[in-house]
Amino acid sequence: MKKSLVLAGLLLASSAAVADYTPFIGADIAYHDASLKASLTINGTTYSGSDSDTYVFPSLKAGIMNDKGRVYLRYDVAYDEDVDGVNLSYDSVDANFEAFYNWNSTTDIFYGAHLGMGWLAIGGVDDSGFQYGAQTGVIHALNDNVSIEAGVRYTKTSAEISATAGNVTGKIESDDVFTASIGINYKF
Repeated sequence: MKKSLVLAGLLLASSAAVADYTPFIGADIAYHDASLKASLTINGTTYSGSDSDTYVFPSLKAGIMNDKGRVYLRYDVAYDEDVDGVNLSYDSVDANFEAFYNWNSTTDIFYGAHLGMGWLAIGGVDDSGFQYGAQTGVIHALNDNVSIEAGVRYTKTSAEISATAGNVTGKIESDDVFTASIGINYKF
């Protein structure tokens, strides 16, 4: 009986807390600057060392928000490129936690952290790794439902591949990613 009362109290408290939040969805266009470490042989040519690669790809997000902050999941197609006929890709899913600092009646500065998983693939061989980081930016409400935002994020990743696939042999590590983005959100 006591367990049932405690459980009912927890459910009531959590539903009251969630009731203060509004669901939202969003999309961003993001410029990524990724640091890769590699030792790779493609068609008999060996590459090694570190490199930085830049690319622009979309991100999708969905979560809940209120005037104090937001919590959401973000999906990034952060990298997808053919190199000498071999596909290299990096995708990620993060849980994001952000607080808002109210600048004025329509604009907030956001800051927060994210953690999640990333998937690195080369030529059909893939590996996943943990990733985490921080972000900050500005969000501006155009009306009660639509807002635009601009922000930056730093992500530390741990995905690594050591494999042979066809004519590709070697090791690739995704080390860290700097991202600058602009986006639009819709609150329900």
